[in-house]
Amino acid sequence: MREERTFLPPSFFLFCSLAFVPPLSLFLSLTLPALLNGKKKSLQTNLVLYLTREMGETPAAASIQVMVFEGTCYLTPLLGAWLADSSWGRYRTILFFSMIYFTGMAALAGATLVPGLAPGPDTKYSGATLAQNLALFIPLYTVALGTGGIKPNVSAFGADQFDESDPRDAREKRSFFNW
Repeated sequence: MREERTFLPPSFFLFCSLAFVPPLSLFLSLTLPALLNGKKKSLQTNLVLYLTREMGETPAAASIQVMVFEGTCYLTPLLGAWLADSSWGRYRTILFFSMIYFTGMAALAGATLVPGLAPGPDTKYSGATLAQNLALFIPLYTVALGTGGIKPNVSAFGADQFDESDPRDAREKRSFFNW
């Protein structure tokens, strides 16, 4: 005897996803740092391999490219901190640079998946064209720019969620930053 299955309509899942959405402040203070750390680790380990195996660069040139990218990721927070402190505030800065970050990540995925934007197997040893290099490095440095607006502001934004005059919030704030 065959078992009948009941399927829930897609609107049910949409309702559930909207009903259990955490506040945006929770997303900005907890999820974004995890995404940034995951991006950093995955790009550091895989970018040298991608540049040497797929883009046809030498290991030394690929290592230099990765270090310049990482250096840019550590310099752009100066811009993000300055914008947040001088005019935009932390919340707007994080939201704006999050959009830049996600745009860069989507474009980076597109640069590796769309045929023609990444070198094919027949051009593996001849190197990438200028257009293919631009299709890779513009999104890569867009990600670095997005990182710069998020990294200096997200921890302070998390701290802003606690009321220092409330003893319970003060205790939770210490717990937030000490684990």
